[in-house]
Amino acid sequence: METSQISQGVDNITVSGSISPLHTSHDSSVFDMFWNAGFMIKIVILSLIIASIWSWAIIISKHLRL
Repeated sequence: METSQISQGVDNITVSGSISPLHTSHDSSVFDMFWNAGFMIKIVILSLIIASIWSWAIIISKHLRL
């Protein structure tokens, strides 16, 4: 493993020669992102889904009245 030092002004940064990725798989489906999200994000997303369904119900009922 080769190590080199890069100096910029006062700071010295040591960089390792081998870099490995943290995650090799890219599971980024909508459901995976939802289940891995925090509690508040889940509440916001569920609120938006409910508001969307309610809005479409109003739109369809107004359209049927006409």
